[in-house]
Amino acid sequence: MIALLREHGWLVHGVSCAEHAFNILVHIPYTLIVLDSKLPGIGAMDFVRVVRASGERQAIQLVIINSSESANWENQIAESGAFLVRRSRWRDDLSGFLVLTAKIRR
Repeated sequence: MIALLREHGWLVHGVSCAEHAFNILVHIPYTLIVLDSKLPGIGAMDFVRVVRASGERQAIQLVIINSSESANWENQIAESGAFLVRRSRWRDDLSGFLVLTAKIRR
């Protein structure tokens, strides 16, 4: 996944625990965060809520990778403004999102 993001021109940092990202966000103004719903620590939706509640971080695009087929989970992600990537098709879903994002950024 990191290689795919770099191929699309993104500066990539990986963290093993979502809470570690908050310390990095203070120093680096990210425009995209990709979260695995199974990261230890704070859950993906809680992470999204914290980012959305922060005035200076509201413009960050958030992508959540998930294997759940739950309509409730999909609704929560959509309502939060995040983009859902299915674990089984992450490469295609994320590539499509990145292409769309590149067009919007131009």
